[in-house]
Amino acid sequence: MKYIIFLFLTLTFLFAQDIEIVSITTTDGSEIVGTITIETEAEYTVETSSGIKITIPKEAVVKIDDFTGKMKEGKLYRPDPNKSMYLFSPSAFAIGKNNKYCRDFCVLFPSFNYGFSDVLSAQAGIFWIPGLGIDDIPIIGSLKTSIYNKNKLAFAGGAMYMRIPTISIEDEDDIHLGGGFLFVTGTYGDQFNHASLSLGWGFARGNDEWEMMERPIFVLAGNKRISQNIALVGESWIWPEIEFGYVPILLSARFIGKRIATDVGMLFTFETISQGLPFPIINFTYHF
Repeated sequence: MKYIIFLFLTLTFLFAQDIEIVSITTTDGSEIVGTITIETEAEYTVETSSGIKITIPKEAVVKIDDFTGKMKEGKLYRPDPNKSMYLFSPSAFAIGKNNKYCRDFCVLFPSFNYGFSDVLSAQAGIFWIPGLGIDDIPIIGSLKTSIYNKNKLAFAGGAMYMRIPTISIEDEDDIHLGGGFLFVTGTYGDQFNHASLSLGWGFARGNDEWEMMERPIFVLAGNKRISQNIALVGESWIWPEIEFGYVPILLSARFIGKRIATDVGMLFTFETISQGLPFPIINFTYHF
């Protein structure tokens, strides 16, 4: 428990105040981000983060949206398009109504994610292993509901389930397998800097029999924006009765674009890091 409290405290960040800015989309498809300094009946005057003033005729404006990024020390920070996820574990932030993205975790786990409402989202994907036939690929689905998000504190809960293809044995009944994870997550912070603590209970299915873990798994995760386009992301899965040296730790640099986020990092434990190279992590996320 001391290890859990220590890691959670180290993942709690200081936060800067946001400057209110907007995103203006014009008829030619351009996006102009800045603050509206002057508005007349015919046009807007917008000042960008670099101090450039642009005059935009109102007839050329398609829409004006609140920009969910922020201005810091004269630099424009775009929001992280993958704020609802760390490397594998979720945050308590919602995807958002009608928002959708494709994600590929370490090439082996491509998925599609969709926000049905401001609080409910779903994921559907496959766990692909080279050499497996199409009929043998496990299918994964999950649901997450973000039940509270106010004053930098958010809570969510959900479930993930993986269906393993039926195993057929001659002269015996088919074996139906599956398993998953029930979780609750608390997140403190904003979409630029945040830390999360999750408690999860794994479960397994064998034909009509179900078995639930008696003790929860703890997941500690954090996201720290260090520049306009780069964040540091980390998470650790603390399994019951596993020694500290064998607790898996995932660390990554996240490169952030307007619609794309790419994670490049590694998975390791303190006991195995000296014995060879860590397992590489490469994630791609594209938001429509």
